[in-house]
Amino acid sequence: MKTVYTNLTAKNRDAIKYVLSWGRQNWNTIRFCLLFALYLAGIYFLIKTNWVESNLLLPLSKKMAQLTNWLLNILGLTTQYYNSIVFSSQGFAIEIINKCTGILQVAFFASGVLAYRCPFIKKIPGFITGILVISVFNLTRIVTLFFIGVYAPSWFAIFHGVIWEFGMIIVTFSMWLFWLKRVNWGKVILEKNECNHSVKNIEVQNN
Repeated sequence: MKTVYTNLTAKNRDAIKYVLSWGRQNWNTIRFCLLFALYLAGIYFLIKTNWVESNLLLPLSKKMAQLTNWLLNILGLTTQYYNSIVFSSQGFAIEIINKCTGILQVAFFASGVLAYRCPFIKKIPGFITGILVISVFNLTRIVTLFFIGVYAPSWFAIFHGVIWEFGMIIVTFSMWLFWLKRVNWGKVILEKNECNHSVKNIEVQNN
């Protein structure tokens, strides 16, 4: 029994050492995942508060309905809007609710930017560009869905629930990768310049 217990203890120690070693080697990834989950949960609970819903999301829904109505009329449809509802003379209507504003995609993108380790000043352009691009794509989504609802209503459900949902995920993730590449590209250029500067100093000293 003592021998078996000793072997088990040794195996447990080896397993603990392996986990600790793996954790140290992958700490940046673990840190990012933990912070991403923390920021995402915080933003999610924040947007679920009554104050944010009434003072931010509801006005945003109404503004998006106004923009959608404006674009649809420019593109040739006869539509009107009331609060967050857009309706056409053909009898089709959509209501832009909170989750239709793109707020969830913005939350995912913002959490990814916040969780990544870099100076906050470099995150600001990422926030601005990402939110703008996601908002434009979301507005495009709503407009195209309205056209589909009017002229091809049998396709509305699959475009609304599958195709455009997947498309918004791709756009959100692509914007985060684009920002990440820009940040890391800046680091590579800086490191390259420092390396070249060091090489020049060594050459001067040798001469």
